[in-house]
Amino acid sequence: MKKRRLFLFFLLLGILVTTARWWTDCAEEQIHAAPMYEKKDILPILMKEKLTEEDYNTLFLQTGLARVGVDQLIEENRRRDILRLQDLFFEDVDSICERYCVIVHTERLCEGTERANSKRAFLPAVRTGDVLVTFNGHVLGWRCGHAALVTDAKKGITLEAVAMGRKSEFWPIEEWATYPGFVQLRLKDTDEETLKQITTFAEEHLEKIPYRLPSLVQKDCSKEEVSGTHCAHLVWYAFARYGYDLNSDGGHIVTPRDIFDSDLLEVVQVYGLPVEECR
Repeated sequence: MKKRRLFLFFLLLGILVTTARWWTDCAEEQIHAAPMYEKKDILPILMKEKLTEEDYNTLFLQTGLARVGVDQLIEENRRRDILRLQDLFFEDVDSICERYCVIVHTERLCEGTERANSKRAFLPAVRTGDVLVTFNGHVLGWRCGHAALVTDAKKGITLEAVAMGRKSEFWPIEEWATYPGFVQLRLKDTDEETLKQITTFAEEHLEKIPYRLPSLVQKDCSKEEVSGTHCAHLVWYAFARYGYDLNSDGGHIVTPRDIFDSDLLEVVQVYGLPVEECR
């Protein structure tokens, strides 16, 4: 009887390990979504005085820039940046998956990859108050991802809660150039003054906050100070203080996916993610 129980224990353990490995392998197949169509000459479109819906759709598929991003760069007379972004969008990339702790993995572009060396070119339309989300992080097969708030676009600074054991801190935005995939989001129909208030609050009250598990973080956003946070919670808290609830599913825990799905945000740019999921 004892041998039988021991056999069943190791059998069950083997099944669990195999299932976890398979689940993890499935997640690692989703590191980077490259365009499955040919690169086109977009210069004739960029030289038009007025773009059509078809033009905006073509530019989105060719560069990852949504309408708001295209309009911003054209208004700033930065068409060359759009062309440069197209090159990066179609670039062949190599990435690595690294174990961050026991069951947590993070994925980055390999050193030497053009995008990883492109510095600000990878986010030409970034503005203060924008939100960055990546799904290049997973716990076994669950893509938990990561989120950040751009607190100073001119200086290239984000505020992030990076990992357990570390307090929230300011990071150079260039770090986001090393992710195989990300999306840049912006609050819809909001003036720069409101976004400035949100980012100023984050700078003054959400730095150096201990990283806590999602189930333990403070949900009430009526207080200026919080006892704990994590990446998506930090972003959510900054906006919730000013009446913008980015927790799209209304659950007790906010995740990068919840922020990504929020109807209050619009896509500015997408890279390395299936474009059909980001319209």
